[in-house]
Amino acid sequence: MLRFSYIARGILATLVLSVLAPATASADMSLYLNGSYNQTQIDFTAGGTSHSVVGGGVVGGALDGQTINYLYCLQWSLDVVVPATYGHSLVNSTGQLHNANLPVGAGATDPAKEVAWLLVNRATLAGTDVNMQAGLQALLWQEVTPGFVLTSTNTVLVNAYNADVAALNQAKNAPGGLVDDRSLVVFISLRLTVM
Repeated sequence: MLRFSYIARGILATLVLSVLAPATASADMSLYLNGSYNQTQIDFTAGGTSHSVVGGGVVGGALDGQTINYLYCLQWSLDVVVPATYGHSLVNSTGQLHNANLPVGAGATDPAKEVAWLLVNRATLAGTDVNMQAGLQALLWQEVTPGFVLTSTNTVLVNAYNADVAALNQAKNAPGGLVDDRSLVVFISLRLTVM
């Protein structure tokens, strides 16, 4: 099982993924997760409380029959079963989740834009390397979790996380600022009813 969390009362988890052709508008779709998932432990504090959660990318699955390139969670405290099909998942490319904006986490200024940029520009680099995936996963959680601080002692994971932070900061400080890649990703509010 993967660990995700919910924004709204226990029935929805939030995921972000890259597909071959992302949804152009809000839609009700079916998410099928059939592949492998990363079981790397990520240690962090959020709001002053210590957590140790398994996390990273999911490889394998489809959204309404369309192959998923990468799938990462944006929240960390709710179990999601893999393999499984989750019907009636609310999907969009704007970062609107549960009829609200993503929460602004530690260091983020525009979390949906920053999450999309990270997925488009860093997920391919992470590929199937579990520590690189976990480093990216930690930064994604940081983007949307107030008070998030990575405390992991896994140096490979921490180095991957630091490389992702440096790349994001470099992109933010580039002339013209961070490229808005939201149209290239899909944000999903996942209904936790397995079909």
